[in-house]
Amino acid sequence: MKERKPLEICTIDSLGYRLTGEDASKHTEVIDDYLFVFLAPNKDGCVLCGRELGGLMGTFTWDIAPGEGFCGNCKWPARAIHHIKDADGDPMFNMSPRWILQYSPYALTSEWLVKLELEQVMQEDVDRIQEIRKWASEHPKYIEAEQKAAS
Repeated sequence: MKERKPLEICTIDSLGYRLTGEDASKHTEVIDDYLFVFLAPNKDGCVLCGRELGGLMGTFTWDIAPGEGFCGNCKWPARAIHHIKDADGDPMFNMSPRWILQYSPYALTSEWLVKLELEQVMQEDVDRIQEIRKWASEHPKYIEAEQKAAS
């Protein structure tokens, strides 16, 4: 199995954008809060199987929910159309951004991860799911969110 880039939480910076201007920090915070449930884009491809998601030969497959989809190879869920709203509920972009972002393990239920584990035929994929689950359980931002949700 090839060496993969470590997992990261998606942020506006990891997408290659930097907001400027008077309200930049406020808007960056709103966008980062939205992106919290996604993993940063990964040049290695799908977080689980490594297949390319976008482009002509990409495996991203649309689901029935608007903007939602998954890796056509291993079924790891993703979203490709993002409706990001400000604190007043107004859209932050004139056109919804089109980024194929895979959901982080934190956004997925344990049952979903177990189901995905059972569907995988390659042991390296099962090992990768376990590695991803371990990463999520040890990540400080996820631990903080879990504690906040429990209280």
